[in-house]
Amino acid sequence: MSSMPMLVRNVRFGTALGTPYRFEDHIQRQIPDGYTGLTMQKMVENLANKYGVTREDADEFALQSHLKWKEAEESKAFQQEVVSLEVTLKKKQILVDKDQIAQPLKSEDLSRLPTLIDNGTILTTGNTSAPVDGAAALLLADEEAVRGHSLQPLARVAGWTCVGVNPEDAGLGGVLAIKKLLDSQKLTVGDVDIFEINENFASQAVIATRELKIDQSKVNVSGGALALGDPMSATGARMATHLVHELRRRNLKRGIAASSCGGGQGVAILLEKM
Repeated sequence: MSSMPMLVRNVRFGTALGTPYRFEDHIQRQIPDGYTGLTMQKMVENLANKYGVTREDADEFALQSHLKWKEAEESKAFQQEVVSLEVTLKKKQILVDKDQIAQPLKSEDLSRLPTLIDNGTILTTGNTSAPVDGAAALLLADEEAVRGHSLQPLARVAGWTCVGVNPEDAGLGGVLAIKKLLDSQKLTVGDVDIFEINENFASQAVIATRELKIDQSKVNVSGGALALGDPMSATGARMATHLVHELRRRNLKRGIAASSCGGGQGVAILLEKM
C-alpha cells in the first residue's frame, strides 16, 4: 500500500502561481460509491445496524482476531507459509521473516476509540482493517499438469462461486457466495472444518458468522485482516494460502475462504487437503 500514488485534485489544466497542492491518500479517504452515493464506511455502518450488530460485538470480534493471531504467531503456526527475504532499507540489509503488525489491541483500547463517520456508533479504526503492504503467491495447476510434472499438491480446489448482491448490502456478498458453494457441493456448514472470512470490517464478519450459523471457533482460527491488515489484491491469496496450511497443520479435510467485495460482489472457494 505504501507504493500507491497520492491524489491531487483540480490541477488537470494547471494552477495559479503560489497555489498549494493538497495531496490526498485516497485509500484512507472516504470516497462515495458512484452507484449508491454512499461511502463504503457508511454502507457498512448501515448494514451493521440493519442486522443488529453493536459496537461491542464488532470490538469483541476485533479483539479475538488479535488474540488468535498472537497465539498463532507464538506457536509458529505461520512458519510453513511465510518465506523470508532480505531487503535494503536506508542502506541497511534487513531480514524480513515474519509479518510485522502493530501491538495487539486490548479491550480497553478498543472501547476508547472514536467512531469513523459522523453520527456513527459502530465503525472505528480498531474494528476496521488497516491498509498495509503485503504479498502472497500460490500455484494452481490442473490434473494433467500435476501428473505431467509429477507435482505433489497441498490441496485440491473442490469448487468456487461468485455472486452479486445489492451494492448497499455489499457485506453480504461472502455470505451468499458460501451458501451457493455449499449448495452446489451438497454440503452443510457442519461439513466444513474451518473458514477464512475476510475481515475488512469486523461487523461484516460478525454478520457472516451469524447468518451462516458458524461456530466462532472455526472462523479465522489464526486471526485475520483486523490483526494483520488488508493488502489490496493480496488478501484473497493470503487467505487461501493460509487455509491450505491450516488444513494440513490441523489434519483437517475441508476449508472455505470467502470475501465480500466492493460494489456488491461475493466470492468463495472450497479447498480439500490432499
